[in-house]
Amino acid sequence: MAAVSMAMRLAGRGSRALLPSGHELRRPLVTLRLPPPLAACGALARRASRGAAGRATAPSARAAMGPPEELPENLRKIMDDYERKMDKDEDSQGFVQRLFLGKHAAVAGIFFASTIMYLMNAIDDVTSELHQSTSLLLRLLGPEAAQRFLLRAAAWGCLPSDYDKDDPYLIIEPQEGLRFFTPVGLASGFDVGAVGPNAFLNLGFGFVEVGPVEAANAEALRGVRQRLAARDRTDQVVHLGLVGACIRGSTSAELLGATEALGAYVDYITLDLGPLPKAARVESALGRLVLDVVSAANSVPGGGPAVFLKVPAGYPARAARDTERVEAAGSAAAAALFGGAAGIILAHGEDEELADSGAAAELLSEVYRRTDGRLTLIASGGVRTGREALELIEAGATVVQISHLLVSEGPQVCRRLKSEMSQALMERNYVSLQDAVGAAHRKKKVKRRNPWKAMGA
Repeated sequence: MAAVSMAMRLAGRGSRALLPSGHELRRPLVTLRLPPPLAACGALARRASRGAAGRATAPSARAAMGPPEELPENLRKIMDDYERKMDKDEDSQGFVQRLFLGKHAAVAGIFFASTIMYLMNAIDDVTSELHQSTSLLLRLLGPEAAQRFLLRAAAWGCLPSDYDKDDPYLIIEPQEGLRFFTPVGLASGFDVGAVGPNAFLNLGFGFVEVGPVEAANAEALRGVRQRLAARDRTDQVVHLGLVGACIRGSTSAELLGATEALGAYVDYITLDLGPLPKAARVESALGRLVLDVVSAANSVPGGGPAVFLKVPAGYPARAARDTERVEAAGSAAAAALFGGAAGIILAHGEDEELADSGAAAELLSEVYRRTDGRLTLIASGGVRTGREALELIEAGATVVQISHLLVSEGPQVCRRLKSEMSQALMERNYVSLQDAVGAAHRKKKVKRRNPWKAMGA
């Protein structure tokens, strides 16, 4: 206890207790360090004595202390400058900055993050409501500017994708190695330079035809070849889709050279009959030309691409009557059979909205009858709805192509046509698309029960 009392006296009086009487020590010469137990006791005693004294003499002590001292001039100036700077920074902040720095920052961050995620998903999904306004934007741009806009978006990989699952009964394989997973394709004349075939396949098209490529233009041919060679085929949708190339030339040498240059990078080659001279359009001469092109395609490593003949809308002449057009298409079909071509593409005008679907169906029917269904017929143009596409298929077409509808209606047009075709197939009691090909030329059978309605589709 004596040690504790001594520690308390030392803690209360400090180092003055060690000096003789009459001496004043303003700063301790030596710091006395006590053991922890003694130091704790001293601290407790000091606190207790101060508390008792404070309760007894608080009013008088506060009165004796007087008003609080003011800050020194230099400190007051620093504080004033700091407050002015904070006020200036707060006034200069915008609404968004004040929102994200305020007390509601967490709620605002969650809202903005959710909005950005929704917009990203909506832009990437072709079936989202956001793309319903795309057709209005494209119409305001005009056909040429809208086409350039879509091609630029395809080249940058910014076109949306069709994530809806296609109906399996829309798959058709008219010939071995030539399988169309969807019956709607993009015709040549849209992606002339092959800048984005993968983007259009992801958009929902079952096949994309690039070109037409002028065989005599070495620079254009080389550019298309390089872009097709660099195309990524690892994606599942891109791997399933078909890519073709339309070539144009006036001589056999030009067409054979273009076939050899592009054959290794496409699934089919389309020979445009429009630029051919009149002598080369004769059935016998055209048959020999087709035979040479097919031989050149077969010599490509890996089996080579299939070969199609394209009968343009103005073939054999723009002022040709319907009978002359039918005869020219029939002659081209005979040459295709002679040369071993896979099929014929019958074009019905570049603008689907102005093309006559009835005339297109008549031409398809005549060619289908003359070839007895041995050729794969592709209807290019004359399609505005899925029901019209099915009517062309019943007339003899295997699949259809569009181009202008993509410009006028926007990215959702392919999904719309496929959905309408699926609905029309079920309503007409077709089990698959293959059953509908050339159905108009077969005898009418007794109406059978719809298997899709029986399954509750």
